[in-house]
Amino acid sequence: MGLCCSTAREKDMDDRPPVLSTADTEFPIYLLHADFIRELQADHPVSLPQHQDLMKINPTPLKLFKVTPHRLFSGDFRYECLMVSHRWEQKRVPDPTGLQLRQVKRHLLQHPSIKWVWYDFWCLPQMCNGTRTIEEQEFFTQALESIYFVCLSFWVLILLDKQYEGRFWTCYETWLAMQEPCQKGVRPAVLGSERYKIVCIGAASGAAHETKAAVIAMWHHRTPEEACAVLAAPDILVTNKSEKHVQLGRLSYRQDIVQQVFALFVDSSDVFPAKRFVSDKTHTNFSFVKWDMDLCARRGRRVSTQPDPPKPQQVAWAVHQIYILGSHEKTFAGKLMLLDKDKYTSVEKAVDMIQRGTVSCESGLCVVLSREKMQYFLIYRSDKKEDALISLRTCKNAHILK
Repeated sequence: MGLCCSTAREKDMDDRPPVLSTADTEFPIYLLHADFIRELQADHPVSLPQHQDLMKINPTPLKLFKVTPHRLFSGDFRYECLMVSHRWEQKRVPDPTGLQLRQVKRHLLQHPSIKWVWYDFWCLPQMCNGTRTIEEQEFFTQALESIYFVCLSFWVLILLDKQYEGRFWTCYETWLAMQEPCQKGVRPAVLGSERYKIVCIGAASGAAHETKAAVIAMWHHRTPEEACAVLAAPDILVTNKSEKHVQLGRLSYRQDIVQQVFALFVDSSDVFPAKRFVSDKTHTNFSFVKWDMDLCARRGRRVSTQPDPPKPQQVAWAVHQIYILGSHEKTFAGKLMLLDKDKYTSVEKAVDMIQRGTVSCESGLCVVLSREKMQYFLIYRSDKKEDALISLRTCKNAHILK
């Protein structure tokens, strides 16, 4: 899903009923060629113009795709396409300083396999003098129907600033980016199949690791029902308030479409090996199976019916292996090891000292107080994630989403 907290997009959404879709319904979507951004010179204007102006100046980098939900889930788009989730910093210009563009370019230079980028301001027709043409509005309405499926299939770059967490579209996108399609609709992405990266920008970069952990803890384990309840809260802001009701009301039928995709191809075992889909009883690495057999044949490979062999586990400490315990020490007192609050004042510093051997933590679990966030964080070694979850459940008022 590519919806960023686009103020213009929120306000200008078409009020007509949603275009009902099925697993085979085609949606139009423009994508911007990644090399166009990679090759921008340092003296390039601070940001790229809106979609219509890009089309006039140089339409070559923009390509129109016709996609369907089942085609998006095929896997061809996952590693070649990037969706950027971001907040609009001004009403009509999302990136006035070019900071977001620079972060996108940096990410693309680090990931040369990415071929296409979806960023709403560049890829959706924007309002010009308060209106769109009939054709632009029709495209806009149809394209929005695909955003849910795009955010469930593209790699997602989350540009997280301090206000990102309080906006409806950005929170909605973040939740979807942390989910994966399954036979019952969507579920939290299993370990190893995540397809998002969080980059803290602006003031949020001052406590990046804690900020990222808070966002992951907030959204990763949410069921659709739980996500709806949180997104509907009055402190999750949206310019056009009716959009909350409209978009959240569509979750149910979009879940049905995801189920249709799985039912269609699971039932057609002669077309596609059903074992490669995620079932509710297995945790096979969800690699967005490619059921386009002709495409596989053209690429000279066969589709295996066996799950990918497990990779050897490496035991290590890392700044992202954390859970939030809250602001009160009494929630875990006597149950977990607390690092010296004067020596270890952040997750990053604590992990660094543990890796250096300055502090010993044989149990694989310890707690650090972040002075920046004024929150306690449970740090766990990579082989102790299950123990960390068990410990969290024993801590009264611990911040874990079940």
